[in-house]
Amino acid sequence: MNLSPEGGTAKVEMDMTVMRKATVFMLLTLLCAPSALAHEGEDHSKDEKPAAGARKLERTISTPNGQFKFILSQFPPDPREGEEAQFEVRIVELVEGGFEGGQALVEDAQVSGQLMTASGSQVSKPLPAHKEKERGVYGVHFTFEGKGDFKLLIDATTSDGRKVSADFPVAVVATPVRYTPYALDLLLLIVAVAFILSRYRAAARSSERGAAIRWSLPFAVIALSLFVASVAVVHYLLPAIEPRAAASEPVAPSETNTVSIPKESQLLFGIRTQEVTEEKIVSGVTATGVVKVRPQFRAEVAPPVSGRTQATGNFTVGSFVRQGQTLAIVEQVLSAPEAAGLEATRTDLRARTAELQAQAQQSLTRRNQAQIELSRAKKLYDAGAAPLRRVQEAEVALRLAEQELASAEQRASITQAGEQRVDPVRAFPLRAPISGMISEAAFTPGEQVEAGKSLFTIMNLDRVWIEAQVFEKDLGAITSAKRATFKTTAFPDQIFQIGEGTPNRLVAVGAAVDPEKRTVSVVYEVANPEAKLRDRMFAEITIDTTGGRAVVSVPKSAVIDEQGRKIVYVYDGGERFSRRAVTVGSEGQTRVEILSGLKSGERVVVEGIYQLRSSAPGGTS
Repeated sequence: MNLSPEGGTAKVEMDMTVMRKATVFMLLTLLCAPSALAHEGEDHSKDEKPAAGARKLERTISTPNGQFKFILSQFPPDPREGEEAQFEVRIVELVEGGFEGGQALVEDAQVSGQLMTASGSQVSKPLPAHKEKERGVYGVHFTFEGKGDFKLLIDATTSDGRKVSADFPVAVVATPVRYTPYALDLLLLIVAVAFILSRYRAAARSSERGAAIRWSLPFAVIALSLFVASVAVVHYLLPAIEPRAAASEPVAPSETNTVSIPKESQLLFGIRTQEVTEEKIVSGVTATGVVKVRPQFRAEVAPPVSGRTQATGNFTVGSFVRQGQTLAIVEQVLSAPEAAGLEATRTDLRARTAELQAQAQQSLTRRNQAQIELSRAKKLYDAGAAPLRRVQEAEVALRLAEQELASAEQRASITQAGEQRVDPVRAFPLRAPISGMISEAAFTPGEQVEAGKSLFTIMNLDRVWIEAQVFEKDLGAITSAKRATFKTTAFPDQIFQIGEGTPNRLVAVGAAVDPEKRTVSVVYEVANPEAKLRDRMFAEITIDTTGGRAVVSVPKSAVIDEQGRKIVYVYDGGERFSRRAVTVGSEGQTRVEILSGLKSGERVVVEGIYQLRSSAPGGTS
């Protein structure tokens, strides 16, 4: 290039000015155009991913092996083709029986997930699910290769071998693409190319082609570098794949989740709070049971003969009696033919007694004579007038006479006693075979009763049995259970404990299964010092299968159901209460496990909760 020093300097200054202007133009295009388009309905003021939330579905499955509930959480809620989606399923078993059902987490199950089309065709092989940190929750991941309607089939095999399945619909959409960034790329490319061509044309007017190319080459490098950087910034600020819409901001707690109740109103509503604690709760298998008296401590009092009853005291239902105590007397009265026969027998016995007494009198006379003869023989022997043999014979005769007298007297006394016992009226006392309470009394003084008729039923209620009927499928879970609780309809507010730290214990588990009900008898022995438990009383039993671990729990009265969600009201201090959603786990007879939403030390409302709820904004009683 033939340029004068002055002309060259002016040319260089002019080119530098043009370069600066072009650079400023491209930067303005880079900063203004993408920003203007990027803010169409979006807020990029925060450098964070938009919250897409989760999609939740529930399925309740009833099978011959039990009733189960599957709760599925899907992340993201609107999966796209080519995108990996995460599914978490929570499995609980709905335990029936008693006054109210319960839920038990299905843990240690073998769970797998399989993707299928809406028509049922297989899309993927079954994939084993992994356990999540939360108990009873299993996770599985799928990458969708195409859009359409699918079904996610969840197969579960419980630790005791029961199988259950549930399917959930999954809609996969096409990945939305925005063309705005590509239009900006084209605009920036046009600007860069126009700038390079303008520099080349300006140089080509005053120099040859090779020199013009060399002169414009630095401008081209700078323009292309700015173009590449601009494209990168554009695609960073305005991605080609349209992001998900950000979740709506949560409503401020002061607007809907809190309520202020004056102290006076709290007293009027009867609001009472209780601290959230970690403790062992008895939860697991719920069954119905019946109170029964132990067989060896139930006795019937019945007369051995027919006759007329006679009272010996005021014994009624509820009276306590001691073993061996006489409760009544039964007088046996014979009929006329029986009385006539008895009188004839008594006459014969009287005659026989007189005859035997006469024989006894004769034996007495002979014995007296034998004594006299023995005395005479001894005197003669002492005087030397009789031999020793005579004395010995007299002694033998005396012994024989004495034996004959004893036999005659014994026969006479037997017949005399028989004569005395032959009486048309005989009394039989009825004594209590055990100590206890009279539970049934069919005794009426003066009534003619038959032999064997039960007049009194006595029960010893110091210790009783609770016999529960447990389903066959729960047998494996209860055999190692050491704790249980039960309550009765008569005392619904009192919970009776079985197991650790109590005198109550498991006695036996039945050896046979009822072929119709498919249940097994489980027998507990419990102390009953106050005799509150009565025979055949109904009981609801909860057998603990949690292993005795301590969990965060609250009283059942603190949790309410609101449109399928479990809600508690937390006391924040002073006059403020906050409404909070919680996730519940195992349920006992008085307390319920809290899996999330509360922590130990917080206080929840346990009484007056419905009055508090009606005072909340938009609340209903």
